Amino acid sequence: MGEVKGFYRKTWTNSAAANLQRQIPFIAHTFPEIQSSFPATINVRFEQKIIVAGSDHRTPPIRWDSHTAEVFDFVRVRLAFQGLPDRINALMYVPHRSSHRNDPHKHEFLGERFVNGLSDGMLVTMEFDRQAIVLPYEDQTAGGGSLKEPRLARTTVIF
Repeated sequence: MGEVKGFYRKTWTNSAAANLQRQIPFIAHTFPEIQSSFPATINVRFEQKIIVAGSDHRTPPIRWDSHTAEVFDFVRVRLAFQGLPDRINALMYVPHRSSHRNDPHKHEFLGERFVNGLSDGMLVTMEFDRQAIVLPYEDQTAGGGSLKEPRLARTTVIF
């Protein structure tokens, strides 16, 4: 039903793989499907803002570390990578306590397998089957930090 383009980012904080190893056993209690995902995130900065207003699964609050309990949303998607032959099934991974949620251009995914050949800045297309609307915002703003690609004000809301 929808398609959005972004750019692969090798890493943001280097914490996802370690956190996932601790989170997955807790998440699997209500969402066993997560156990078939490769336990590291695929990081994508989208041209559009992406807001997840509905998900395929939402966990109850999970206490996986010494901080407050955290809720996780998952949206089933497909990812295609420029120059690579096939797309993969993936879960959009939305940890509600993550500082990444402050930037709606930045999203993380758990792929069904390791994707060999990813390179920083590679074009990524996310396809999804959920209902969505695109809010008709037109302005562009400069990318954040050292990232130079433009960020569209256009916003996709996934239901």
